[in-house]
Amino acid sequence: MSKIWNKNLILISISFLWSNFNMAVEVNPYRKLTDSGEYYIANFYNLDPFVKDSLIRSNIINAKLNLPLEDYCRVITEYNQKTWLQYLNRNHQSLFEDHSMVISVLEKKPEVLIPYILSLSSLYLGWNKVTESYTLAQFAINKSLEQKEYFLLAKSYLQAGKSCSLKGDKLDAFRFLLKSKEICNQYNFNSLESEIWHVIGEYYHQLNSHLNSYEAFCSAEECIKKIEPVDTSILYLIYISKLEVMHSIDPSKFNEQEVYKILNWARTNNDKILEDKTAATLRHIYIETSNLEKIRLYYEVIAPQELNQLKTTNSFMYNKVMSYIAEAKNEIDSAEYFNLVAEKFLEDKSQSYYAFNFYFRLGEFYQRTNNIQKSILAFEKAYQKSLGLDLLSNVVEITKELSEEYKNIGDYKKSLKYLSLHTQNKDSLNSISNSEQLFILKLSNEERLRQIELENNARNEERRFNIQYLGILLILTAIFIVIILMGSYKWPEWTIRLVGFIAFIMLFEFIILILDQKIHHITHGEPWKILCIKIGIISIILPFHHWIEYKVINYLICHKMLKFKRPSFYGFLETFKNWFTLTQKEEKSIPKDVSDNLHKV
Repeated sequence: MSKIWNKNLILISISFLWSNFNMAVEVNPYRKLTDSGEYYIANFYNLDPFVKDSLIRSNIINAKLNLPLEDYCRVITEYNQKTWLQYLNRNHQSLFEDHSMVISVLEKKPEVLIPYILSLSSLYLGWNKVTESYTLAQFAINKSLEQKEYFLLAKSYLQAGKSCSLKGDKLDAFRFLLKSKEICNQYNFNSLESEIWHVIGEYYHQLNSHLNSYEAFCSAEECIKKIEPVDTSILYLIYISKLEVMHSIDPSKFNEQEVYKILNWARTNNDKILEDKTAATLRHIYIETSNLEKIRLYYEVIAPQELNQLKTTNSFMYNKVMSYIAEAKNEIDSAEYFNLVAEKFLEDKSQSYYAFNFYFRLGEFYQRTNNIQKSILAFEKAYQKSLGLDLLSNVVEITKELSEEYKNIGDYKKSLKYLSLHTQNKDSLNSISNSEQLFILKLSNEERLRQIELENNARNEERRFNIQYLGILLILTAIFIVIILMGSYKWPEWTIRLVGFIAFIMLFEFIILILDQKIHHITHGEPWKILCIKIGIISIILPFHHWIEYKVINYLICHKMLKFKRPSFYGFLETFKNWFTLTQKEEKSIPKDVSDNLHKV
């Protein structure tokens, strides 16, 4: 059975997986305005979608009218972190059309402005307004670079990557993700780096590069485990994604019990995002494998409260689930009834993935119940809904099913028509698959080139540091040679002590400078470990510093390091003068024949 996968919807949903985790762990200097009071919405996830939309809109208007501009921007940012903004209807775009004014007023408040802009970019991306989302992400990148806000810069690159992906610029999207990952790696933003790896994993999963996807999810898991204490919710989100990819690689290795364990944990801890992600994974796999009995057990035995919640919050999904349950009980008429009721809720989604998916599943239902005519009608509608959507792999299967169904009823003309479409679409799909494989190779090459560039930069930096270390050593050597010479000549005692004091400070600071890098590497930057090690080192170095300085300086002053007579400046001038002049006494002492010869010369 074909895997029906809406790439755009999956990518958009990735924007909200980390919700309020990153900013809370890495950068969160402000009190939360939405944790209590009039801007908090109690039991938000259990409300009807229309109620959610209305409450969010009302709160945003109240915040804009009653709060200072900075606090209003924080409310928008916190709503985005809580994933509440994604429930806001796209018809409310006028609420945010004043963002140019906000930018001009908060120009000198980048710590407030940039998260606000990124929240709007994420919101526009959810509304499929890709150009506006990308423009705002680029503004956030420029502002972050200008202010040297590296955490926000990494988030801006991540948002730009998501926007580029939906624009179709996959290579640019991957480059933005790599830049964001490099910043996180450099500054140890482990939570954000984990999110980036998760997005990369989903990115590869859409390209059907499941092994690369699995490796990316493993990297995301490693990043989260570096944070103490480990955020279990995020860790489980990554683990669910790994299990989903593993099902694509090898269904036999899919651990269903682990999924249920995570689901129970999410419910116990009231983690709605993790619960929805886990439940959606189970539903998807059960439907893909046509395991209707497990769907029935899940909603009737394991999670009956979820079915009651669907009844009030999502009528379309409720009736679809009820149709699966009725079919599992072999109540075919009831299953058909629930399918027809669900069809009525497609009016506002008449040309979308939802409509295509519904009619495709409906066609499969009629196939299972041997109702060929209705199966053909449903597949025909699914084929019409697929036009204009990026669902070529599903179109290949639909045309194949239609060709076989028409052949079964003896309509060979239409059977041949859909067989021709099947062959044509299959060839196109093979061509696209080859292109995707080439693109995956291009991505791997891009990542490898970027890695080589980073390694070269690291080597150049290490070479530059080594040259500086060598220069410092030469300067220290020169200073100590000067001290020894000063101790051997007539220099005032205070100058020897001053130069010695400076020299020994430089020496021991140089030792500490070298040790600092080793300490940070050993302790992985943990403050308490660094403090303990430095206390131990300084307790040894400080007394030794004073002792060795006292001994050396006193020795230079009291003893002569070089055993020769100290020359006098005036004596040196007298000697120089005698080289060029001869006294009369010396001339008389020269024999006459030698003197005559000298004069001749």
